Amino acid sequence: MVTRESIRALCAAQTGAVETHPFGPGVAVYKVGGKMFALVPHEGEPATVNLKCDPEWSEVLRGAYAAV
Repeated sequence: MVTRESIRALCAAQTGAVETHPFGPGVAVYKVGGKMFALVPHEGEPATVNLKCDPEWSEVLRGAYAAV
């Protein structure tokens, strides 16, 4: 099972990743080189993560996975 803690650990483990809280203490924003790549809310069930990606790739992922 994927947990919020495992999502945050995976994001933090990326080379050059920095955890910030520009939207307040309720959501972790992960950046590399000053650019955001993930948002992880600290609360709510189920645990979620929002990932940034290329618009065309996001269409492919949404077509392939119901959870995207």
